[in-house]
Order: sequence, then structure tokens, then C-alpha cells
Amino acid sequence: MVNSSSLGSRFRTQIPRGRSPKERPTLRTLQVAALVGIIIVALRTLGLLQGLELGAFDNMVEALPLAPPDDRVVIVEFSETDLQRFQQWPLTDRTLAELLRTIQSGNPRTVGLDIVRDFAVPPGKRQLDDVFQTMPNLVGIRSVTWGKEDSRIEAPPLLLEQGQVAASDLLLDDDLRVRRGLLSLVDERGELWFGLGARLALDYLAADDIYLEPIAEKQGVYRLGEGLFKELHRTVGSYINLYTAGYQVLLRYRGLGCADPQMTPGCRFRRIRATELLRGEVDPSVLRDRLVLIGVTADSLKDTYATPYRIDGQRAESVPGVEIHATIASQVLSTAIDGESSLKTWSDSLEVGWILLWALVGGVTIGKLKRLDLSVLSLLGLSTLLVGISYGALVIGFWIPLVPPLMAFLGGSVANLAEIANRERRDRQLLMGMFEKYVAPQVAELIWQSRSQVIRQGRFVGQEMIATVLFTDLVGFSTIATKTTPNELMAWLNEYMNAMTQVVVSHNGVVNKFIGDAIMAAFGVPLPRSRQGQMQQDAINGVRCAVEMAEQLRQLNIMWKQRGWPTVSMRIGIATGLVTTGCLGGARRLEFTIIGDTVNVASRLEGFDKESFQGECRILISEETQQYVSTRFSTAFFADAVLRGRKTHSNIYQVFPEW
Repeated sequence: MVNSSSLGSRFRTQIPRGRSPKERPTLRTLQVAALVGIIIVALRTLGLLQGLELGAFDNMVEALPLAPPDDRVVIVEFSETDLQRFQQWPLTDRTLAELLRTIQSGNPRTVGLDIVRDFAVPPGKRQLDDVFQTMPNLVGIRSVTWGKEDSRIEAPPLLLEQGQVAASDLLLDDDLRVRRGLLSLVDERGELWFGLGARLALDYLAADDIYLEPIAEKQGVYRLGEGLFKELHRTVGSYINLYTAGYQVLLRYRGLGCADPQMTPGCRFRRIRATELLRGEVDPSVLRDRLVLIGVTADSLKDTYATPYRIDGQRAESVPGVEIHATIASQVLSTAIDGESSLKTWSDSLEVGWILLWALVGGVTIGKLKRLDLSVLSLLGLSTLLVGISYGALVIGFWIPLVPPLMAFLGGSVANLAEIANRERRDRQLLMGMFEKYVAPQVAELIWQSRSQVIRQGRFVGQEMIATVLFTDLVGFSTIATKTTPNELMAWLNEYMNAMTQVVVSHNGVVNKFIGDAIMAAFGVPLPRSRQGQMQQDAINGVRCAVEMAEQLRQLNIMWKQRGWPTVSMRIGIATGLVTTGCLGGARRLEFTIIGDTVNVASRLEGFDKESFQGECRILISEETQQYVSTRFSTAFFADAVLRGRKTHSNIYQVFPEW
């Protein structure tokens, strides 16, 4: 039997309102994101991300829009075709002298000889010496790299005496790729040497009275024509503890050379075969006022270097050194004449701030989204945005590191996604633990899909809504309990409870409590109803459930009588009105609860005038419920009475099952 006074006391208990997720979740999110950002900054400072960042840099460089051809720079190459025609390498001094005379006849502004000539290759030494002495715009090469005496390349003595020599040294990163260019370096004796590309460009510009001007010499800042050069520091871009010997700049690759006189898109420099000049197949006048670089491009001579570019889908391992010198020369000319600066980078403090910012963006943005699917979409969208920012900056000449902030963003996001997933798992366990056994599967899924309306911080939010509440109680249960063994009593009672629960579930109701032999169910919870039609349907479902309960009890009594088990009668009370829903309990156990005057009314209707009750099942409903269901069920006025615990009269109606 139901103790009405205890029920009333319990239902009048105030439900704790769901706390708004403000301070703690936000603080936790910020803490997690900040920790992730600090870890990424530490990894960057230790240089552990340098390889990944350089790989990302290469991919972005390769995707940059190709610059227009630079027709100021021309490469005279010794390709595999030239080697086949000459049938000799190295070339004799006579052949090289003839080539230089042919090039000079075209009146180039400056010529760089990127070919080793530290010893004579007879015949023709005198002819070559004559060319060296009569060609003031020619620059030869030597290597200046320290500590490698056995592999050092020396320049032709005549060119060295005349001051027409530059350094052939190229800078290799740890992965043996060329991303930086040497404008100058100092040898072991303290003598300054310009790199070949830089020397040729400076000689080219000198004809236009453009010279280097120190702006802040100690900081390595120089003006050259329309542009500025700034020396690299040890942590430029994503480099850590960079070897900064010499004056270095980041290279802006904008395409490679090609043997195409029409200079189709993708051709940065024109390459002319040496044999074509010697045979008169190319008019030397195309070299007029040009910066000319002579070098080998034949793969068999292995003067090749890796760059950020790919060739046929593979990393480019066969870019000739002469093209890299041409790239450096072109960059210097573009800076001085066109005002196009070398790649710029941020300071270390700005990069650290950028990394921490994206860690917070990842954590806070994802943390504020309560749904995992929306979080994943935001993750993809913001990652794309970050990549776009880095790529767009590179297009306009800024290298903003991509990998550290992307890792910080993803790390902050994943950490908070894990928190969201854990919260969803906890909420689903909470919700399903309360409902899945006592509601229809479609109702449980609907509750889960709408969980953001009802669950905060692992508990149901206190809400007011219109619902229909149903109470049942068995007549004579106490007497049966005293005359039946415990095992038989529990088997009998469980069979009854299981049958009634299935009826509630089949009518989209929620079994809220088992109170001894009594059942409390509700229709229209825990999701608030916004339309009258929904509230009416909940009332209809509640009354229809009561009618079917009566039928189920009739069937059970027939079966129990055949077994020799006790038979019982049942009273049902139903009320529709305002209720409050939420969670009650402590940290170890929470229970979804429905309280309010409507619950009290349903309980009092079930127990109203129980002494005069006769028959197998009685269904009493409130006036509010009767207004919703009168057109669907056979009802009759039962009484006008003051229900226990209330001060006002209530009209009570009875529903008659149609058997």
C-alpha cells in the first residue's frame, strides 16, 4: 500500500536546479588548452618539431602561385644532350674559351662561370687565359667552406688576381635540402666573399648605380635599391639553433628553369644549351643586358640539390646547383628593382603567442560545443582556416609556422573532445540507467538526442512542464504478503510489475518509481511539451495505458487462479498538470524524480474512497485529464470532493474500460 503522507512529504522536497556551466568547465578547458600549448612550445624550443615544420613549409612553397618568368637571368647549361655532342668532360680550355667569347658577343651585363676550373684542361690554356683577362664582367667560383681543405675548390688564378671570384657554397638543412641562400661569408683568414648569385646580382645592379647601404649594420640590416635585407637569426621561422655563419636569407622559390624559349607558365629562368650557342642555333643577342650563369644540368655530373619542389610526384633531388644560384641572383634583383623582400618571419615571442592562442582556440571552441559531431566539424573547419592563414601569409612573403600552432590546436581540441566524449558517455549512462528499462526505445533515443535541454554537469536540470502522472496500487497486498512465502511473493509480484511496466513503455510512458506494490508512471517527461496537442496526446496515452493495465490485470488473474496463486484488484489515479522534474540524490546515486501538486493529486485519486471500492480495477482521473480525453474514452462524473492534503474541491471522473 502507498503511504500518502510520506509521498506528499517526498514530493514537496525541492529539487536542486542544474548549475549553469560557467566557471568550472571554462576554467578546466583553459587549463587543459594552456597545458597543451606549453607542451607544444617546449617541443618547438627543443627543435623536435623542426623537421615537421620544414616539411609543411615545402608543401606550401610547392603550392605557391608561380611567379612570372625573370628574363633578366639566363642559364647556359651543359645538359646530357650537350655532353653527348661534346663527347668529353671536362671541356678543354679551348672549347670553354670559345663558349665564353660567344656569350660575350651577345653583350651580357654579367656572367657567372659555375664550373670548376682550378686546373688547365689542354689544349687552349692560353686562349682561356686571354678570355679571363679581357672579360671584366666574368665571375668564377671557389668554395669557402671551413675545415674541408681536402675538398676545397680553388678559383682560376687569373680571376682570383683580378677579384672576379665568388663563393660557390650552398647551405643544406639537416634533410639536405636548400631553403636558405648565402649572400656572403667570411673565410678562415677573415676575408669576405659574396656568394655567386649575390655577386652577379650586385655587379648587375652596379651598372644602374644601385649599391648596398648599411641601415643597421650591427643587426645585419642593409638597403639595396627598393628593398631591405635582414640577416637571419638562430630561431628564424621554425629553425632552432640555426647555423648562422655568413649572411643568410630565406629563399623564395617561385619556379625553376626550363629549356623553353617561349617561357611557358612554370618557367622561371630560360635555359639555353651550350652547344646551341656554339653552333649558332641560338642568336647570342638574346643575352644582351642579361645576367648569365653557366653551369651543368646533366644528372650524370651530379651537381644537384634537393629543394622544396617535387619532380614527377617525388621530392626534387635533381635541381642543378646553377639553378639555385640563379634563384639567389633573381631574388636579389627582385628585392632591389621590384621591392620584393625576402621571406619575413615573426619574432620568437609572437610565435609563442600564436601557438598558445591556437591551443586556446582549440580548447575553448571545442569545449563550448556540447555535441561531438559539431565539435569534429569545427575541428576540421578551424584546421583548414589555420592552414589557409599560413599559406596566405606565405603568398605575401611571411613564413608563419604551421605545425606547432596546428598541433597545439589539435591537442587542445582533442583533449576537450575527450572531455566531451567522456561527458556524453557519463550522461548517456546516467540517462539510460534511469530510462532505458522503463521507456520505449524510441523515447529513450529521443531523450538522448535532446539531452542538451535536460542534462547539465551530469544531472537533469530542474524544469517545470505539463505532464500526465499515473499511480497504481494493489488492493489487499498486505494480506497476500502475510500468507505467501517470500519466494512465491517475489515471483508473483515481479510477474505483475513486468507486465505493467511493458504496458507503460508501450504507451510512451516513463516508469518513474516502484513503491512496494505501487507504480508511479508519467507521460510527457522529461522533455517539455510546447503544444496543446502534445499535452493532450500525453493524457490520452496515460488513460489508454490505464485501460490496458486493467485488461492485463484481468488476464493475470485468470492465469494466477489456474496456478492457485492469489488474485487481486487494482486502483489507478491519473492527473494532468504542472510538474517539476530533475535529479535527487547524492554523488553516489542520483534518481530522476517528478514532484509537484499534480503528482499529489494522482496519488490521492488512486487512494480516494478506497473503502467503498469493489471490482477488479478502478480508474479515477482529474478534471484536467478528463477535458483532454473525454472524446476518446467513456467517462462519468464520480465525485466532488476535497482530496487529502488539499483545501479546494476537485471534480473527480471515472474511466470505464470497454471489455
